[in-house]
Amino acid sequence: MRVYVDFDEVTRRYFDGKAMELFERVIVRREEEEELMEEFRRMWEEIGWKLLEADDVFRVHEVEVPRLEKAPIFESVRCERCGELVMGTRVKNGLCPSCRGEFNAVIGRGIVRFSNGRYEEME
Repeated sequence: MRVYVDFDEVTRRYFDGKAMELFERVIVRREEEEELMEEFRRMWEEIGWKLLEADDVFRVHEVEVPRLEKAPIFESVRCERCGELVMGTRVKNGLCPSCRGEFNAVIGRGIVRFSNGRYEEME
């Protein structure tokens, strides 16, 4: 299934000028006044509840996709530091990614890898 929301259409129908002004100030310009942020949260929550009841916001289409390949099964290996079982291909020098301080994270620009004390772009 493919679910699509035309954000331009939704904003015209459900978001008044005040909501868009708050979005600009709180999200785009990152103004962090507590009163402003609380008003933003309240207003956007109200809009969210209205959208849940809207029956014409989402466009749903059935799509054909090729059959997904089955994932290979790898042996589980116990991390030497924390003792958790981890897919063997993820263990390096006896340590799982967490114990090595490596993980993927979702941040503002998307999914990135954290390694060696910094965020790196995914390949």
